Amino acid sequence: AAEGINAQWIRRDRNDFGDWIAVETVMSEADERYMAKLKFSSGAEIAHEVLQSGTFFPASEFLSNAASGDSVSALTVAQISASYGPGQAAFRAIN
Repeated sequence: AAEGINAQWIRRDRNDFGDWIAVETVMSEADERYMAKLKFSSGAEIAHEVLQSGTFFPASEFLSNAASGDSVSALTVAQISASYGPGQAAFRAIN
């Protein structure tokens, strides 16, 4: 992660809207919003609210938000609904 971490995910709708086999599905929300969090072993985290299915966490953010020698431990992504707020986050451990 010398330059940073590029995170991407496949968007899905929480209302069984569309075809699960398709690469992209029709969304039932007015806009597409996500909260992506990069978590560190110390408990620190960097959060990005984004309007697309991906974000980039530059290494410069690590230096200003994580302790010296801290390592990235996980990525979580939650869809943000105008009607329901943030949904349950998907979790991916990073070793």
